[in-house]
Order: sequence, then C-alpha cells, then structure tokens
Amino acid sequence: MVKMKNKLLLLLVIIIIFIALLSQLGVFITPVNKHNIEYAKEECRNFNLLNNYNEKYVTREEFLEAILRVIGLNDNLISLYSELLNGTFPTSDFQEEPYKSEDFDDIIQYYVLCDIAQQNNIMQAYFSQNGEFNEYRYKGKELISLHDAVVMMQACISDVDTYKGMFEKKSLQHYKLLIDAHRDGILNGTDMGYWSFVDTKLSRDELCILLSRMLDQKRYHYILDVDNAKETVRIDQNREITYKEFLFKKQE
Repeated sequence: MVKMKNKLLLLLVIIIIFIALLSQLGVFITPVNKHNIEYAKEECRNFNLLNNYNEKYVTREEFLEAILRVIGLNDNLISLYSELLNGTFPTSDFQEEPYKSEDFDDIIQYYVLCDIAQQNNIMQAYFSQNGEFNEYRYKGKELISLHDAVVMMQACISDVDTYKGMFEKKSLQHYKLLIDAHRDGILNGTDMGYWSFVDTKLSRDELCILLSRMLDQKRYHYILDVDNAKETVRIDQNREITYKEFLFKKQE
C-alpha cells in the first residue's frame, strides 16, 4: 500500500514537472494563443495598423508604428510632425548605422515615431553611459520580443514613470508593466507566454492577436488628428471608450 502511494506521488510529481516544462518549452512554438488569428488580421487591416503581413517576425520600429496607430496616429499626423522637426533626434539611434545611411524620408518617419512615443511616455529604451552623457536607443531595426511588445502596449493604457518619455528595458517600471499586462488582459491564461519567464521573438501573427486585444482596451493615451501638434497628445482619464470605438469614430 505504501509503495502504491509512493508510486502515485512520484507520478504526480512527474506530471507537474512535465506541465511546467511544457509551459516553458511551448513558448518557443507559440507564445500567444492564435485561435482567432484570421479575425485579428482582419481588424489590423481594417484599421491600417500594419504595412507588412508576410515577414515572420516584427522589428521594433514596425511595432512602434503599429501601437501608435492603435492610439490614433495616421499619415496626416506623421506629415504634420515631419514639418516640426527641431533638429535634435529623440534617440541616439541616428548616430550609428543603419540609420545614418537610411533614406531621408525613412529617417524622418522613424524620428516622428520616436518623438510621439516619448510624448506619450511609452518609449521603452536601452540606456547606456557614453563618457559624461547618457545615451538612449530604441534600436528600431532589431526584432521585438514578446515581453517588450506587451510592456509597451501596457504603457499605452497606464501611467508610466519615465525619463523624457522613456523607461529602461528590464527596469522596475518594465517589470511592473509586464505584471499589469497579465492583470489587464494584454496577455491571458491561454498564452504560453503567460506562464513562461522565457522571452522570445514576436511573430507577426502573434502581433496581430496582441493588437486585436489592444483595440478592445479602454482608451488612455491617445492622439487626436488636429492642426496643432502640441494639442494632439491626450489622456482619457475616464477611459470612456475602447480604442476600437475611438478609431471607428475617426473613420466616420
């Protein structure tokens, strides 16, 4: 009888370990549950959130533009901000390749994305010390990870403690936002990434799912399409409508 109990206990331990390992290893396959992927892709197309649906993974620059479009950015606003450049690049990315040799129009668009993100306090950056100066890089050409994507989405719907609109990757603020994202539904219990500490590259399909979830979030940071760029950045303290409802109204 004792041997039988020991065997059952051992079997239970093995099952628990197996489930734990599955949750960790499964993240390499699909961190985000994609059961409604076609619906999510259709939403992204309806609101013009992505320009490319073919590449497997997503750059940090692409991701930044996508979430800014969820909160109200459009081509007209990009043009408006492009006319107001003050000559000081918002991050240190432009000091090095590949941005130093980028097409001028591409550099300007990236400049605008970084600038608007900082105005909304949602820029997750890499900090480093260069002599007496701190350097801040978004590293737009790198592929974005699941955790970084989730953290910046959560920043759109949260009050964030930042320095010049930026917070450091893997800082206390970073981890607080990641935890809050689990609470608020950017990630949910059906995602392998919900259970895993392993961070992986975010696939384009997974991004569509996350953007679809973000559209259903109550609006907090948002951008209005007005003539004066100083008046475009807003906060909806009452969280009156979802981002989806907000974008629908802008399309009317």
